[in-house]
Amino acid sequence: MYDTINKTLPKTVAPRINFLESIPQYLTEYSGHGETRYGSYINGYLDNLKVRITESVVKVNDSSLCKYYLGDNFKTLNRGDTKHAIEKISDSLHLPFQLANVTREYIGQMEPVVSD
Repeated sequence: MYDTINKTLPKTVAPRINFLESIPQYLTEYSGHGETRYGSYINGYLDNLKVRITESVVKVNDSSLCKYYLGDNFKTLNRGDTKHAIEKISDSLHLPFQLANVTREYIGQMEPVVSD
């Protein structure tokens, strides 16, 4: 059912946490960092999930939630699995990610198997 869900956790949800200092230690891989006119950022991964951290938000974007939680994209996530996957992200990043804003979701559909 659900495949990819983009979520953004704003600073207002976790005001006491310095995202740029505390969250990178929980990433499994760094893929870049730098400065923009809006401030500093860090890009990385939590397993296969793409994570972008700034002073004001933590984003999980364009990554397969199904692959993160179930191990591959050939299975489908139901509502319960999606809830548990988001809880796993919350536990891994030490953030209340269940309170993050959903900015985009992709719904996958499995094709029926036709036998001859």
